[in-house]
Amino acid sequence: MSEAYQTDGWPVFMRPKTAAKYLGISEATLYRWVKEGKLAQPMQVSAGIRGWPQPELKRFADRYFVRQQEA
Repeated sequence: MSEAYQTDGWPVFMRPKTAAKYLGISEATLYRWVKEGKLAQPMQVSAGIRGWPQPELKRFADRYFVRQQEA
């Protein structure tokens, strides 16, 4: 996937495969977290193109992984 603009080496909009890599999880875990409501549904930007804005994934990771460390 070619990205015109990137933040910290990561694309500003991430499709599932890239989002999973960014979070350090498998795509199956990513989809499970969406199904469980832990992670927001991906945005659909055009036919067949779905994903998450990088800032949204960063906020999720900051909240989720901090909670995991506290438990």
